[in-house]
Amino acid sequence: MHQIISKAIAVFCRSFSFPGFDEILPAGEYDIETDLSAPPDYLDPEAWKASVLIRLFPRKSHPGLARTLTVSLADLDSARAKDKLSSKEL
Repeated sequence: MHQIISKAIAVFCRSFSFPGFDEILPAGEYDIETDLSAPPDYLDPEAWKASVLIRLFPRKSHPGLARTLTVSLADLDSARAKDKLSSKEL
């Protein structure tokens, strides 16, 4: 299996959340790592799997505890799109 890992920063202007994760995350910059895994034949793009690892801010109750959250690329894209819409004036 072929694997491509890329690192980036996601910036959120407003607090946000992900499906299945019962915490509202604060606005800010988040380090993200995208892992794209291709099947051996590379032929079917639908068979490629992508996951995103997000490094979360420590909680105030546990300031030294590093936390990460794995979400789908679709959930990250959805959260970023909602953030962009929420920062525009209506």
